[in-house]
Amino acid sequence: MDLNIYVEKLYQAWIKYKGVRILVDYDDTIKPYNTASEALCKDIINTLIEAQELGATVVLWTCRSGSRLKEALKYCESIGLEFTEVNPTTPFLPEQSTKAYGNILLDDKAGLEQALTTLKLALYKYKKFVYEINEKQRLQS
Repeated sequence: MDLNIYVEKLYQAWIKYKGVRILVDYDDTIKPYNTASEALCKDIINTLIEAQELGATVVLWTCRSGSRLKEALKYCESIGLEFTEVNPTTPFLPEQSTKAYGNILLDDKAGLEQALTTLKLALYKYKKFVYEINEKQRLQS
């Protein structure tokens, strides 16, 4: 599998829409449940915050509800992570499927490390793209 195909697809979407939509799970993706996943969860949080600063929309997509969801949101707020949406139930596009729409999914049960690598590489490329545009504008003024 060529990871570069997915990195390029995500990067091109970021350029076209000036942002991407990231769906992210909570349990053992944002909140670690053992010491083995602590570093990975911290890396995910930092990457999500950086992506938001560059126009990404982050959507919490979790099985949690009720008081357990409130607990998760409180934790996320305490670490500086906020969401545009939480467990959306309305279609992203009117009169379409209610499937949650995202350009990428970060979930411990769905190839998390590969998805994170894809996101980080696309984020790096997009940061470079934004820098180059800003540099051209600076030199023209």
